[in-house]
Amino acid sequence: MGSVMGKDDSKVKGQTPANLLQEIVLSSAAGLFPDESCSDRALLLESYRRLQMLYAVGRTICGEIRPGDVLRAALEAVVRLTGAERCFVITVDAEGALAPAAGHPSQFPADSQDWPISKSVVRRVLAEGMSLLSSDAPQDFPSVSSVRAHGIRSILCVPLGTPDSLIGVVYADNRVEQGTFSELDLRFLTALSHYIFAAIRNAREIQQATARQKLSDERCRILQEELLEDHQIVGSSQVMLRTYERLRQVAPKEGPILLQGESGTGKELFAKAAHRLSPREGKAFLPVNVAAFSEDLVESELFGHVKGAFTSALRDKRGRFELASGGTLFLDEVAEIPRRIQAKLLRVLEDGEFERVGGEETIRTDIRLICATNVDLAKAVDQGQFRQDLYFRLAGVTIQLPPLRQRLEDVPQLVDYILKKIRSRKRFDEPAICRLQAYHWPGNVRQLIRAVEEMNAVCPSDVITAEDLPPHFAKQSAGPAPEFQLLKERVAEVEHEHIRRALVLSGGNNERAIRMLGVSREQFFRKKKLYGLGAASLAENGN
Repeated sequence: MGSVMGKDDSKVKGQTPANLLQEIVLSSAAGLFPDESCSDRALLLESYRRLQMLYAVGRTICGEIRPGDVLRAALEAVVRLTGAERCFVITVDAEGALAPAAGHPSQFPADSQDWPISKSVVRRVLAEGMSLLSSDAPQDFPSVSSVRAHGIRSILCVPLGTPDSLIGVVYADNRVEQGTFSELDLRFLTALSHYIFAAIRNAREIQQATARQKLSDERCRILQEELLEDHQIVGSSQVMLRTYERLRQVAPKEGPILLQGESGTGKELFAKAAHRLSPREGKAFLPVNVAAFSEDLVESELFGHVKGAFTSALRDKRGRFELASGGTLFLDEVAEIPRRIQAKLLRVLEDGEFERVGGEETIRTDIRLICATNVDLAKAVDQGQFRQDLYFRLAGVTIQLPPLRQRLEDVPQLVDYILKKIRSRKRFDEPAICRLQAYHWPGNVRQLIRAVEEMNAVCPSDVITAEDLPPHFAKQSAGPAPEFQLLKERVAEVEHEHIRRALVLSGGNNERAIRMLGVSREQFFRKKKLYGLGAASLAENGN
Protein backbone atom coordinates (compact mmCIF):
# COMPACT_ATOMS: atom_id res chain seq x y z
CA MET A 1 0.00 0.00 0.00
CA GLY A 2 1.16 3.51 -0.66
CA SER A 3 1.07 6.27 1.90
CA VAL A 4 0.25 9.93 1.31
CA MET A 5 1.49 12.02 4.20
CA GLY A 6 0.32 15.58 4.64
CA LYS A 7 2.35 17.72 7.00
CA ASP A 8 0.31 20.74 8.12
CA ASP A 9 0.86 20.85 11.88
CA SER A 10 3.25 22.97 13.90
CA LYS A 11 6.05 20.52 13.31
CA VAL A 12 6.41 21.86 9.80
CA LYS A 13 4.49 25.10 9.27
CA GLY A 14 5.53 27.26 12.12
CA GLN A 15 9.12 26.15 12.60
CA THR A 16 12.34 27.84 11.71
CA PRO A 17 15.10 26.04 9.81
CA ALA A 18 17.06 25.74 13.08
CA ASN A 19 14.13 24.01 14.79
CA LEU A 20 13.70 21.63 11.91
CA LEU A 21 17.39 20.80 11.83
CA GLN A 22 17.22 20.02 15.52
CA GLU A 23 14.27 17.70 14.90
CA ILE A 24 16.21 15.91 12.17
CA VAL A 25 18.99 15.14 14.61
CA LEU A 26 16.58 14.10 17.38
CA SER A 27 14.51 11.87 15.12
CA SER A 28 17.71 10.33 13.76
CA ALA A 29 18.98 9.62 17.24
CA ALA A 30 15.64 8.15 18.28
CA GLY A 31 15.72 5.78 15.34
CA LEU A 32 19.40 5.02 15.87
CA PHE A 33 19.29 4.08 19.54
CA PRO A 34 15.77 2.75 20.36
CA ASP A 35 17.13 0.29 22.89
CA GLU A 36 20.49 1.95 23.53
CA SER A 37 22.27 -1.08 22.09
CA CYS A 38 22.27 -0.42 18.34
CA SER A 39 25.68 0.33 16.85
CA ASP A 40 24.59 1.23 13.35
CA ARG A 41 25.96 4.69 12.63
CA ALA A 42 24.61 4.98 9.09
CA LEU A 43 21.55 7.02 10.00
CA LEU A 44 23.51 9.44 12.13
CA LEU A 45 26.05 9.82 9.33
CA GLU A 46 23.23 10.53 6.88
CA SER A 47 21.78 13.18 9.18
CA TYR A 48 25.20 14.75 9.53
CA ARG A 49 25.61 14.94 5.75
CA ARG A 50 22.24 16.67 5.45
CA LEU A 51 23.09 19.13 8.16
CA GLN A 52 26.34 19.96 6.37
CA MET A 53 24.46 20.58 3.14
CA LEU A 54 21.85 22.76 4.80
CA TYR A 55 24.57 24.78 6.47
CA ALA A 56 26.34 25.33 3.13
CA VAL A 57 23.11 26.29 1.38
CA GLY A 58 22.11 28.66 4.17
CA ARG A 59 25.44 30.48 3.96
CA THR A 60 25.38 31.01 0.23
CA ILE A 61 21.88 30.97 -1.22
CA CYS A 62 20.31 33.93 0.62
CA GLY A 63 22.97 36.39 -0.50
CA GLU A 64 22.72 35.59 -4.19
CA ILE A 65 21.21 38.13 -6.58
CA ARG A 66 20.86 35.37 -9.21
CA PRO A 67 20.54 32.21 -7.11
CA GLY A 68 20.03 29.88 -10.08
CA ASP A 69 23.40 28.11 -9.73
CA VAL A 70 22.98 27.68 -5.98
CA LEU A 71 19.42 26.42 -6.43
CA ARG A 72 20.60 23.82 -8.91
CA ALA A 73 23.38 22.77 -6.51
CA ALA A 74 20.84 22.42 -3.70
CA LEU A 75 18.54 20.31 -5.88
CA GLU A 76 21.48 18.16 -6.89
CA ALA A 77 22.13 17.54 -3.20
CA VAL A 78 18.47 16.60 -2.69
CA VAL A 79 18.78 14.01 -5.46
CA ARG A 80 22.01 12.69 -3.99
CA LEU A 81 20.85 12.54 -0.36
CA THR A 82 17.22 11.41 -0.67
CA GLY A 83 17.37 8.97 -3.54
CA ALA A 84 15.18 11.18 -5.73
CA GLU A 85 15.61 10.71 -9.45
CA ARG A 86 14.70 14.33 -10.21
CA CYS A 87 14.03 17.53 -8.29
CA PHE A 88 12.47 20.83 -9.39
CA VAL A 89 11.57 24.24 -7.97
CA ILE A 90 8.21 25.28 -9.42
CA THR A 91 6.92 28.84 -8.88
CA VAL A 92 3.38 30.18 -9.14
CA ASP A 93 2.31 33.72 -10.02
CA ALA A 94 -0.67 35.76 -8.84
CA GLU A 95 -2.86 34.30 -11.60
CA GLY A 96 -1.95 30.74 -10.63
CA ALA A 97 0.31 30.05 -13.61
CA LEU A 98 3.13 27.59 -12.88
CA ALA A 99 6.70 28.05 -14.08
CA PRO A 100 9.88 25.98 -13.58
CA ALA A 101 12.57 27.97 -11.76
CA ALA A 102 15.31 25.34 -11.42
CA GLY A 103 15.78 21.63 -11.93
CA HIS A 104 18.16 18.69 -11.61
CA PRO A 105 19.43 16.75 -13.43
CA SER A 106 17.86 18.94 -16.15
CA GLN A 107 15.37 21.75 -16.50
CA PHE A 108 12.36 21.68 -18.78
CA PRO A 109 10.97 24.64 -20.78
CA ALA A 110 8.20 26.67 -19.18
CA ASP A 111 6.19 26.70 -22.42
CA SER A 112 6.22 22.93 -22.74
CA GLN A 113 2.72 21.52 -23.26
CA ASP A 114 3.59 18.24 -21.53
CA TRP A 115 5.47 18.75 -18.29
CA PRO A 116 7.37 15.58 -17.19
CA ILE A 117 5.98 15.89 -13.65
CA SER A 118 2.59 15.72 -11.99
CA LYS A 119 1.04 19.17 -12.11
CA SER A 120 -1.94 17.82 -10.18
CA VAL A 121 0.27 17.02 -7.18
CA VAL A 122 1.89 20.46 -7.39
CA ARG A 123 -1.50 22.20 -7.44
CA ARG A 124 -2.76 20.06 -4.55
CA VAL A 125 0.19 21.10 -2.38
CA LEU A 126 -0.33 24.76 -3.33
CA ALA A 127 -4.08 24.59 -2.64
CA GLU A 128 -3.74 22.89 0.75
CA GLY A 129 -0.45 24.46 1.80
CA MET A 130 0.65 21.03 3.07
CA SER A 131 3.70 18.90 2.37
CA LEU A 132 3.07 15.65 0.54
CA LEU A 133 4.90 12.32 0.61
CA SER A 134 3.76 9.39 -1.52
CA SER A 135 5.66 6.09 -1.45
CA ASP A 136 3.38 4.52 -4.11
CA ALA A 137 2.12 7.25 -6.41
CA PRO A 138 0.09 5.06 -8.83
CA GLN A 139 -1.93 3.65 -5.93
CA ASP A 140 -2.24 6.97 -4.08
CA PHE A 141 -3.30 8.89 -7.21
CA PRO A 142 -5.15 6.41 -9.44
CA SER A 143 -7.13 9.15 -11.21
CA VAL A 144 -4.14 11.41 -11.94
CA SER A 145 -3.21 10.75 -15.56
CA SER A 146 0.19 12.50 -15.35
CA VAL A 147 1.39 10.02 -12.70
CA ARG A 148 0.61 7.08 -15.01
CA ALA A 149 1.78 8.83 -18.19
CA HIS A 150 5.22 9.67 -16.75
CA GLY A 151 5.59 6.45 -14.79
CA ILE A 152 6.08 8.23 -11.48
CA ARG A 153 6.45 5.80 -8.54
CA SER A 154 7.38 8.02 -5.53
CA ILE A 155 6.72 11.73 -4.91
CA LEU A 156 7.93 14.25 -2.33
CA CYS A 157 6.55 17.80 -2.57
CA VAL A 158 6.74 20.69 -0.05
CA PRO A 159 5.30 24.23 -0.30
CA LEU A 160 7.51 27.34 -0.62
CA GLY A 161 6.57 30.40 1.39
CA THR A 162 4.25 31.12 4.28
CA PRO A 163 0.70 29.83 4.74
CA ASP A 164 -0.65 33.19 3.60
CA SER A 165 1.77 33.67 0.74
CA LEU A 166 2.91 30.62 -1.20
CA ILE A 167 5.22 31.26 -4.15
CA GLY A 168 5.67 27.67 -5.32
CA VAL A 169 6.87 24.19 -4.36
CA VAL A 170 9.95 21.99 -4.22
CA TYR A 171 9.05 18.80 -6.08
CA ALA A 172 11.06 15.53 -6.10
CA ASP A 173 10.11 12.17 -7.56
CA ASN A 174 11.40 8.79 -8.64
CA ARG A 175 10.17 6.89 -11.69
CA VAL A 176 12.04 3.69 -10.85
CA GLU A 177 11.45 2.78 -7.23
CA GLN A 178 8.52 2.83 -4.84
CA GLY A 179 9.05 3.88 -1.23
CA THR A 180 11.99 6.08 -2.13
CA PHE A 181 11.31 8.80 0.45
CA SER A 182 11.04 8.72 4.24
CA GLU A 183 9.64 11.12 6.79
CA LEU A 184 13.22 12.15 7.48
CA ASP A 185 13.50 13.14 3.79
CA LEU A 186 10.30 15.16 4.14
CA ARG A 187 11.63 17.07 7.14
CA PHE A 188 14.96 17.62 5.42
CA LEU A 189 13.30 19.03 2.29
CA THR A 190 11.01 21.20 4.43
CA ALA A 191 14.04 22.69 6.17
CA LEU A 192 15.73 23.26 2.82
CA SER A 193 12.57 24.90 1.45
CA HIS A 194 12.96 27.76 3.94
CA TYR A 195 16.31 28.65 2.40
CA ILE A 196 15.03 28.26 -1.16
CA PHE A 197 12.06 30.51 -0.34
CA ALA A 198 14.36 33.14 1.16
CA ALA A 199 16.62 32.95 -1.90
CA ILE A 200 13.76 33.42 -4.37
CA ARG A 201 12.16 36.17 -2.30
CA ASN A 202 15.45 38.07 -1.92
CA ALA A 203 16.23 37.70 -5.61
CA ARG A 204 12.79 39.03 -6.53
CA GLU A 205 13.14 41.98 -4.16
CA ILE A 206 16.55 42.81 -5.59
CA GLN A 207 15.23 42.50 -9.15
CA GLN A 208 12.26 44.73 -8.29
CA ALA A 209 14.55 47.29 -6.64
CA THR A 210 16.83 47.19 -9.69
CA ALA A 211 13.84 47.63 -11.99
CA ARG A 212 12.60 50.57 -9.89
CA GLN A 213 16.05 52.14 -10.04
CA LYS A 214 16.22 51.68 -13.81
CA LEU A 215 12.76 53.19 -14.11
CA SER A 216 13.82 56.09 -11.89
CA ASP A 217 17.00 56.62 -13.93
CA GLU A 218 14.99 56.53 -17.16
CA ARG A 219 12.46 58.93 -15.72
CA CYS A 220 15.26 61.31 -14.69
CA ARG A 221 16.73 61.09 -18.20
CA ILE A 222 13.36 61.84 -19.80
CA LEU A 223 12.74 64.72 -17.39
CA GLN A 224 16.18 66.17 -18.17
CA GLU A 225 15.47 65.99 -21.89
CA GLU A 226 12.08 67.63 -21.44
CA LEU A 227 13.55 70.33 -19.24
CA LEU A 228 16.22 71.19 -21.78
CA GLU A 229 14.68 70.50 -25.17
CA ASP A 230 11.11 71.63 -24.59
CA HIS A 231 11.51 74.36 -22.00
CA GLN A 232 15.21 75.39 -21.99
CA ILE A 233 15.34 74.58 -18.27
CA VAL A 234 18.74 73.08 -17.46
CA GLY A 235 19.38 70.88 -14.43
CA SER A 236 19.47 67.24 -13.38
CA SER A 237 19.80 67.75 -9.62
CA GLN A 238 17.18 66.08 -7.46
CA VAL A 239 15.75 69.41 -6.30
CA MET A 240 15.22 70.49 -9.92
CA LEU A 241 13.68 67.19 -10.95
CA ARG A 242 11.29 67.35 -7.98
CA THR A 243 10.35 70.91 -8.90
CA TYR A 244 9.72 70.00 -12.52
CA GLU A 245 7.74 66.89 -11.54
CA ARG A 246 5.44 69.08 -9.43
CA LEU A 247 5.02 71.40 -12.40
CA ARG A 248 4.08 68.45 -14.62
CA GLN A 249 1.45 67.41 -12.08
CA VAL A 250 -0.26 70.79 -11.80
CA ALA A 251 0.25 72.30 -15.26
CA PRO A 252 -2.52 70.34 -17.05
CA LYS A 253 -5.12 71.49 -14.51
CA GLU A 254 -6.96 74.80 -14.60
CA GLY A 255 -6.46 77.36 -11.87
CA PRO A 256 -3.70 79.82 -11.05
CA ILE A 257 -0.10 78.85 -10.28
CA LEU A 258 2.17 80.88 -8.02
CA LEU A 259 5.90 80.61 -8.74
CA GLN A 260 8.05 81.75 -5.84
CA GLY A 261 11.80 82.15 -6.05
CA GLU A 262 14.67 84.56 -5.95
CA SER A 263 15.44 86.81 -8.87
CA GLY A 264 17.17 84.94 -11.66
CA THR A 265 15.86 81.46 -10.85
CA GLY A 266 13.97 81.09 -14.13
CA LYS A 267 10.40 81.87 -13.15
CA GLU A 268 9.37 82.91 -16.67
CA LEU A 269 10.86 79.71 -18.14
CA PHE A 270 8.80 77.66 -15.71
CA ALA A 271 5.71 79.72 -16.57
CA LYS A 272 6.25 78.98 -20.27
CA ALA A 273 6.76 75.30 -19.45
CA ALA A 274 3.48 75.25 -17.52
CA HIS A 275 1.71 76.81 -20.52
CA ARG A 276 3.15 74.21 -22.93
CA LEU A 277 2.13 71.38 -20.60
CA SER A 278 -1.44 72.67 -20.32
CA PRO A 279 -4.48 72.23 -22.58
CA ARG A 280 -3.95 75.87 -23.60
CA GLU A 281 -0.76 75.04 -25.49
CA GLY A 282 -0.92 76.66 -28.90
CA LYS A 283 -2.92 79.60 -27.55
CA ALA A 284 -1.49 82.94 -26.46
CA PHE A 285 1.16 83.19 -23.74
CA LEU A 286 1.54 86.83 -22.66
CA PRO A 287 4.14 87.83 -20.05
CA VAL A 288 3.84 91.07 -18.10
CA ASN A 289 6.48 92.38 -15.70
CA VAL A 290 4.33 94.39 -13.33
CA ALA A 291 7.36 96.13 -11.84
CA ALA A 292 8.18 97.66 -15.22
CA PHE A 293 5.11 99.94 -15.13
CA SER A 294 4.21 102.83 -12.95
CA GLU A 295 1.14 102.53 -10.73
CA ASP A 296 -0.91 104.63 -13.14
CA LEU A 297 0.01 102.47 -16.14
CA VAL A 298 -0.36 99.02 -14.56
CA GLU A 299 -4.14 99.12 -14.62
CA SER A 300 -4.24 100.23 -18.25
CA GLU A 301 -1.66 97.62 -19.25
CA LEU A 302 -3.60 94.79 -17.61
CA PHE A 303 -7.20 95.79 -18.30
CA GLY A 304 -6.93 98.25 -21.20
CA HIS A 305 -8.61 101.64 -21.47
CA VAL A 306 -11.10 103.53 -23.57
CA LYS A 307 -10.39 106.64 -25.55
CA GLY A 308 -10.29 109.72 -23.31
CA ALA A 309 -9.95 107.76 -20.06
CA PHE A 310 -6.89 109.92 -19.30
CA THR A 311 -4.83 112.56 -21.06
CA SER A 312 -2.72 110.27 -23.23
CA ALA A 313 -5.57 107.82 -24.00
CA LEU A 314 -6.00 108.86 -27.63
CA ARG A 315 -7.69 105.60 -28.69
CA ASP A 316 -9.18 102.47 -27.21
CA LYS A 317 -6.65 99.91 -26.05
CA ARG A 318 -7.17 96.28 -25.16
CA GLY A 319 -5.37 95.09 -22.05
CA ARG A 320 -3.41 91.88 -21.45
CA PHE A 321 -6.36 90.10 -19.83
CA GLU A 322 -8.33 90.68 -23.03
CA LEU A 323 -5.49 89.82 -25.39
CA ALA A 324 -4.63 86.60 -23.54
CA SER A 325 -8.20 85.26 -23.52
CA GLY A 326 -8.12 81.53 -24.27
CA GLY A 327 -4.46 81.32 -23.32
CA THR A 328 -2.14 82.04 -20.40
CA LEU A 329 -1.25 85.34 -18.77
CA PHE A 330 1.99 85.47 -16.81
CA LEU A 331 2.29 88.23 -14.22
CA ASP A 332 5.87 88.58 -13.02
CA GLU A 333 6.53 90.49 -9.78
CA VAL A 334 2.86 90.20 -8.85
CA ALA A 335 3.59 91.62 -5.40
CA GLU A 336 4.14 95.01 -7.08
CA ILE A 337 0.49 95.32 -8.12
CA PRO A 338 -1.01 98.31 -6.21
CA ARG A 339 -3.64 97.39 -3.62
CA ARG A 340 -6.37 99.33 -5.38
CA ILE A 341 -5.88 97.19 -8.50
CA GLN A 342 -5.66 93.93 -6.54
CA ALA A 343 -9.43 93.96 -6.02
CA LYS A 344 -9.94 94.16 -9.78
CA LEU A 345 -7.54 91.27 -10.29
CA LEU A 346 -9.42 89.19 -7.73
CA ARG A 347 -12.70 89.81 -9.58
CA VAL A 348 -11.19 88.57 -12.84
CA LEU A 349 -9.98 85.41 -11.12
CA GLU A 350 -13.36 84.72 -9.52
CA ASP A 351 -15.79 85.87 -12.21
CA GLY A 352 -13.72 86.27 -15.38
CA GLU A 353 -15.03 89.83 -15.77
CA PHE A 354 -13.58 93.36 -15.80
CA GLU A 355 -14.00 96.81 -17.32
CA ARG A 356 -11.41 98.81 -19.18
CA VAL A 357 -10.12 101.94 -17.49
CA GLY A 358 -12.71 104.66 -18.09
CA GLY A 359 -15.12 102.19 -19.64
CA GLU A 360 -18.53 100.86 -18.56
CA GLU A 361 -18.81 97.76 -20.73
CA THR A 362 -18.17 94.51 -18.87
CA ILE A 363 -15.70 92.34 -20.73
CA ARG A 364 -15.42 88.61 -20.21
CA THR A 365 -12.12 86.75 -20.48
CA ASP A 366 -10.97 83.16 -20.15
CA ILE A 367 -7.35 83.00 -19.05
CA ARG A 368 -5.02 80.73 -17.08
CA LEU A 369 -3.13 82.98 -14.67
CA ILE A 370 0.44 82.23 -13.63
CA CYS A 371 2.05 84.64 -11.19
CA ALA A 372 5.62 84.95 -9.97
CA THR A 373 7.30 86.79 -7.15
CA ASN A 374 10.54 86.92 -5.21
CA VAL A 375 8.65 88.35 -2.23
CA ASP A 376 7.17 86.37 0.65
CA LEU A 377 3.52 87.12 -0.07
CA ALA A 378 2.42 85.81 3.32
CA LYS A 379 4.54 88.49 4.98
CA ALA A 380 3.23 91.07 2.55
CA VAL A 381 -0.29 90.13 3.69
CA ASP A 382 0.70 90.51 7.33
CA GLN A 383 2.18 93.93 6.56
CA GLY A 384 -0.99 95.05 4.79
CA GLN A 385 0.71 95.32 1.41
CA PHE A 386 -1.18 92.49 -0.27
CA ARG A 387 -4.81 91.46 -0.03
CA GLN A 388 -5.35 88.28 1.94
CA ASP A 389 -8.24 87.07 -0.23
CA LEU A 390 -6.15 87.53 -3.37
CA TYR A 391 -3.23 85.74 -1.77
CA PHE A 392 -5.38 82.72 -0.93
CA ARG A 393 -6.72 82.70 -4.48
CA LEU A 394 -3.24 82.81 -6.02
CA ALA A 395 -1.43 80.51 -3.60
CA GLY A 396 -3.65 77.46 -4.10
CA VAL A 397 -0.87 75.85 -6.15
CA THR A 398 2.58 77.16 -5.22
CA ILE A 399 5.87 76.02 -6.72
CA GLN A 400 9.08 77.06 -4.99
CA LEU A 401 11.98 77.45 -7.43
CA PRO A 402 15.36 76.61 -5.90
CA PRO A 403 18.17 79.16 -5.95
CA LEU A 404 21.34 78.16 -7.76
CA ARG A 405 23.27 77.76 -4.50
CA GLN A 406 20.93 74.86 -3.63
CA ARG A 407 21.72 73.01 -6.85
CA LEU A 408 25.40 73.69 -7.46
CA GLU A 409 25.79 70.25 -9.05
CA ASP A 410 23.92 71.74 -12.04
CA VAL A 411 26.62 74.39 -12.65
CA PRO A 412 28.74 72.31 -15.09
CA GLN A 413 25.65 71.43 -17.14
CA LEU A 414 24.49 75.05 -17.11
CA VAL A 415 27.90 76.32 -18.23
CA ASP A 416 27.99 73.86 -21.14
CA TYR A 417 24.47 74.86 -22.16
CA ILE A 418 25.26 78.59 -22.05
CA LEU A 419 28.41 78.13 -24.16
CA LYS A 420 26.47 76.11 -26.74
CA LYS A 421 23.70 78.69 -26.83
CA ILE A 422 26.12 81.52 -27.60
CA ARG A 423 27.88 79.22 -30.10
CA SER A 424 31.19 79.33 -28.32
CA ARG A 425 33.91 76.73 -28.79
CA LYS A 426 35.52 77.60 -25.50
CA ARG A 427 35.31 75.53 -22.33
CA PHE A 428 35.98 75.95 -18.63
CA ASP A 429 38.62 73.68 -17.11
CA GLU A 430 37.86 71.69 -13.97
CA PRO A 431 39.44 74.14 -11.44
CA ALA A 432 37.37 76.96 -12.99
CA ILE A 433 34.19 74.91 -12.70
CA CYS A 434 35.04 74.13 -9.08
CA ARG A 435 35.51 77.85 -8.44
CA LEU A 436 32.09 78.56 -9.97
CA GLN A 437 30.54 75.84 -7.85
CA ALA A 438 32.05 77.38 -4.71
CA TYR A 439 30.38 80.72 -5.36
CA HIS A 440 27.07 81.59 -3.66
CA TRP A 441 25.42 83.16 -6.76
CA PRO A 442 23.16 85.84 -5.30
CA GLY A 443 21.92 86.56 -8.84
CA ASN A 444 21.29 82.86 -9.54
CA VAL A 445 21.26 81.53 -13.12
CA ARG A 446 20.92 85.00 -14.61
CA GLN A 447 24.20 85.98 -12.94
CA LEU A 448 25.87 82.76 -14.14
CA ILE A 449 24.79 83.50 -17.72
CA ARG A 450 26.34 86.96 -17.57
CA ALA A 451 29.54 85.56 -16.03
CA VAL A 452 29.94 82.91 -18.73
CA GLU A 453 29.22 85.42 -21.50
CA GLU A 454 31.79 87.80 -20.02
CA MET A 455 34.49 85.13 -19.72
CA ASN A 456 33.80 84.01 -23.27
CA ALA A 457 34.23 87.59 -24.49
CA VAL A 458 37.41 88.52 -22.64
CA CYS A 459 39.44 85.29 -22.44
CA PRO A 460 41.68 84.84 -25.51
CA SER A 461 42.32 81.14 -24.87
CA ASP A 462 39.92 78.35 -25.79
CA VAL A 463 40.24 77.03 -22.24
CA ILE A 464 38.99 79.31 -19.47
CA THR A 465 40.92 78.68 -16.26
CA ALA A 466 40.34 79.60 -12.63
CA GLU A 467 42.88 82.41 -13.02
CA ASP A 468 40.73 83.94 -15.76
CA LEU A 469 37.73 84.36 -13.44
CA PRO A 470 37.02 87.74 -11.79
CA PRO A 471 38.49 88.13 -8.28
CA HIS A 472 35.14 87.94 -6.49
CA PHE A 473 34.82 84.26 -7.42
CA ALA A 474 37.85 83.54 -5.28
CA LYS A 475 36.51 85.50 -2.31
CA GLN A 476 32.99 84.14 -1.98
CA SER A 477 31.83 80.64 -1.10
CA ALA A 478 28.54 78.85 -1.48
CA GLY A 479 27.52 79.62 2.04
CA PRO A 480 25.30 82.34 3.44
CA ALA A 481 25.26 85.71 1.73
CA PRO A 482 27.77 88.31 2.97
CA GLU A 483 27.10 90.24 6.13
CA PHE A 484 24.14 92.63 5.83
CA GLN A 485 25.02 95.97 4.25
CA LEU A 486 23.41 99.37 4.11
CA LEU A 487 21.19 99.69 1.04
CA LYS A 488 23.30 102.41 -0.55
CA GLU A 489 26.44 100.27 -0.15
CA ARG A 490 24.78 97.30 -1.79
CA VAL A 491 23.41 99.48 -4.62
CA ALA A 492 26.88 100.92 -5.19
CA GLU A 493 28.38 97.42 -5.44
CA VAL A 494 25.79 96.32 -7.97
CA GLU A 495 26.18 99.49 -10.04
CA HIS A 496 29.97 99.20 -10.03
CA GLU A 497 29.88 95.56 -11.17
CA HIS A 498 27.17 96.17 -13.79
CA ILE A 499 28.95 99.12 -15.40
CA ARG A 500 32.27 97.24 -15.30
CA ARG A 501 30.75 94.28 -17.11
CA ALA A 502 29.16 96.51 -19.74
CA LEU A 503 32.55 98.04 -20.45
CA VAL A 504 34.16 94.62 -20.65
CA LEU A 505 31.52 93.20 -22.99
CA SER A 506 31.65 96.30 -25.19
CA GLY A 507 35.44 96.11 -25.44
CA GLY A 508 35.79 99.48 -23.70
CA ASN A 509 33.50 101.22 -26.18
CA ASN A 510 31.62 103.84 -24.14
CA GLU A 511 28.81 104.38 -26.65
CA ARG A 512 28.07 100.67 -26.85
CA ALA A 513 28.19 100.33 -23.05
CA ILE A 514 25.69 103.22 -22.72
CA ARG A 515 23.27 101.44 -25.08
CA MET A 516 23.70 98.16 -23.18
CA LEU A 517 22.98 99.84 -19.84
CA GLY A 518 20.09 101.94 -21.12
CA VAL A 519 21.22 105.11 -19.32
CA SER A 520 21.96 108.66 -20.41
CA ARG A 521 25.49 109.73 -21.43
CA GLU A 522 25.62 112.14 -18.51
CA GLN A 523 24.60 109.42 -16.01
CA PHE A 524 27.05 106.92 -17.49
CA PHE A 525 30.13 109.14 -17.38
CA ARG A 526 29.25 110.39 -13.88
CA LYS A 527 29.01 106.82 -12.53
CA LYS A 528 32.10 105.72 -14.46
CA LYS A 529 34.12 108.52 -12.87
CA LEU A 530 32.57 107.83 -9.42
CA TYR A 531 33.67 104.19 -9.48
CA GLY A 532 37.02 104.81 -11.15
CA LEU A 533 36.27 102.56 -14.11
CA GLY A 534 38.87 103.82 -16.54
CA ALA A 535 40.93 101.72 -18.92
CA ALA A 536 43.70 101.36 -16.36
CA SER A 537 41.27 100.03 -13.75
CA LEU A 538 39.88 97.44 -16.14
CA ALA A 539 43.39 96.36 -17.09
CA GLU A 540 44.33 95.93 -13.40
CA ASN A 541 41.37 93.61 -12.93
CA GLY A 542 42.65 91.35 -15.66
CA ASN A 543 40.02 92.42 -18.14
